[in-house]
Amino acid sequence: MAKRKVYEGTWAEISAHAEEWQTYAKLTLIVPDDAYIPPTDTGVNLAEALKGYIGTSHFGDANLSEDTGKKFARLLAEKYEKEQQ
Repeated sequence: MAKRKVYEGTWAEISAHAEEWQTYAKLTLIVPDDAYIPPTDTGVNLAEALKGYIGTSHFGDANLSEDTGKKFARLLAEKYEKEQQ
């Protein structure tokens, strides 16, 4: 008989083992009663929630999935240039 393995963690930590678990014929997931965190959707987006707390920024193309490092480097360079004026 195979030894039981116990995994505990967040959904991200647990799901990181998904590829490994594809080889198992059967799995059991036990969720503790105190683990549930109810959703807190207030219908307010992040910009509305932070209004008055932070300044505003325009990032141009908001799709940061490509060339993220280059975009942030450009933003920092532009900020530096404005501060030097």
